[in-house]
Amino acid sequence: MRDSLVTAGGQHLIAGDFTSVGGVAHGNLAKLNANGSPDQTFAAGTGANGPIHAIALDSSGKILIGGQFTSYVYCIAVAGSSVYIGGDFSTCHGSARSRLAVLSNTGTLGSATFNGGANAAVRALRLDGSGATLYAGGDFTSAGGATRGYFAQFSVSSGTVSGSNLSLNGPVRTIYLTTSASSSSEANLYIGGDFTLISGVPRGRLASFKSNFGGTLTLDGEFNFWLDAPCRKIVASGTAKIFIGGDFTAVNGQWHSRFAALS
Repeated sequence: MRDSLVTAGGQHLIAGDFTSVGGVAHGNLAKLNANGSPDQTFAAGTGANGPIHAIALDSSGKILIGGQFTSYVYCIAVAGSSVYIGGDFSTCHGSARSRLAVLSNTGTLGSATFNGGANAAVRALRLDGSGATLYAGGDFTSAGGATRGYFAQFSVSSGTVSGSNLSLNGPVRTIYLTTSASSSSEANLYIGGDFTLISGVPRGRLASFKSNFGGTLTLDGEFNFWLDAPCRKIVASGTAKIFIGGDFTAVNGQWHSRFAALS
């Protein structure tokens, strides 16, 4: 399994590289009931003919997927009728798009070109709470024609790169945003991946920033956990606890086999 989400009805959509769930044929995409059993009413046909890396729901409840079934799409972010995709592609609907593109929820190509996109794969996308800034992470060292070490901010309205270069020394695999409990205009932005330095400051493959939506990102000095191998997924429960998954077997020297809950 490579990605999952919980529907409004409390069911779980799962996606990845599998052909069956609970003995029932599913082409890399399935829906589970709250008790973990496959939803027999979920009709996705034969599914996808290759691994699915990312799933999302648009505002109407339509399921959006990205993966390796025709080209490499690793991540999806949705805002209203706009669908942002990141991956390792050079064209989208016949037009030049370098690893980052925006589509309508009907599949038509949007006008924003994101100023040339990125020079290597985009593996994580997240919109800020205002919908004005798109955060991107991946294998790239240049984004929008500017030096950006594995992480970049883009203006949604203009498609231009914004913010400063955070100068990470390794790829970003996952991005998660939680809104501050004290202010609707502030948030905590979490990133995970392969990095061990951010602008020269040691961080063990996981970091948190204070964000004021589209403004300066400030590294959170109190959030300092050290993983012994890459972090590949971050999700949160409210604002008090985050859950991480990846290749690691230790967090701050304590045994945690590929999954941990942090507060």
